[in-house]
Amino acid sequence: MSDSPNIQYRLRKKNETEVFGPMDLEELKTLVDSAYVAPEDEISEDGETWKHSHELDVLEMSWKVHMSDGQFYGPTSLGTIKEFFRAGELNKDQELTHAKSGEIRTVGHLLGDDFISEFEAAQGKANPAAFPADLEESLEVARELRIQQLEADLEKTKKDYDMLMHQYRRVSEELLQLKKK
Repeated sequence: MSDSPNIQYRLRKKNETEVFGPMDLEELKTLVDSAYVAPEDEISEDGETWKHSHELDVLEMSWKVHMSDGQFYGPTSLGTIKEFFRAGELNKDQELTHAKSGEIRTVGHLLGDDFISEFEAAQGKANPAAFPADLEESLEVARELRIQQLEADLEKTKKDYDMLMHQYRRVSEELLQLKKK
């Protein structure tokens, strides 16, 4: 996969059948950095050939998180690490390993003292306006995509329900006919 500005990417979530996109690289990066794209989700440029999201170098999903249970999450992006930190799912002393170089850093070291200080100050004030505007925009994009996905799932479920009700009625009628004989 290349990173040409004309490429239109598609996203397929691991446990879902719906494909999101096409979208340009910036839209895809926004989803990655808002923690919407997981390492096992798949990306395609043509809708036919798929790669795990972390395999697409341009997305910079390079960090594996050492979880407290000894497992790893990732590789994931710096933006996702920020989101997880903001959500309280990571602390500044948690270790990360760079997937390619093997370099080990803590969340605090990777995010930097300025980011950590600003976050902690914002937490102390409990001021939601202290969060960056791009976070709000990223979450809005992810929310809109999730709504679209849920609407598509609902439509499919309605069609499945209608089909099953039709089959049920047909079988019920056949059963009544058999009972009459």
